[in-house]
Amino acid sequence: MVSGGGLNPFTSEIVNSVISLGFLKTHIQRLRNVYRQRIEIFCDQLKKYLPDQVMFKVPKGGYFIWVKFLDGVDTNTFRKETQKQNVDFYPGNFFSHQKELKNYMRLCFSFYDEKILAEGARRLGKVISDNLS
Repeated sequence: MVSGGGLNPFTSEIVNSVISLGFLKTHIQRLRNVYRQRIEIFCDQLKKYLPDQVMFKVPKGGYFIWVKFLDGVDTNTFRKETQKQNVDFYPGNFFSHQKELKNYMRLCFSFYDEKILAEGARRLGKVISDNLS
C-alpha cells in the first residue's frame, strides 16, 4: 500500500484560491507597508539611541538590520546584558564560517510592532553605550 506523501489537496486548493482571487497580492502589499513602517521607526530609534561609533544602513529589503561596531569590539561580550533587558540580537560571527564578523550584530524587525521596536532600540542603545564607555 502506498500512502502518497504528496501535497495535501485540501491545503493546495486553499492556496490556489487565495492566489486566483488576488488575495496574495493584497496580502503582500500590506506586508510591504507594515515592514516599511517598522524599518522606518526602528532605524529612527536606533539612530537616536545608538552611540556615534556604531553604524548601520537602512535596509532596502529583507527582515534584518546589520549593525557594525569598530574593529576589536566583540558583540558577544554584551549579549547576555541585552538579554537581561529583554532584548536580543545575533552576533555577526553566527553567520561567518570562519567566525569572523565579531564586530557586527544582526537585528530582526519583522516580528515586532513599532512600539516594541522603539523600546527595544532604547534598551539596546543603553546597554551598548554602557559597554562601550
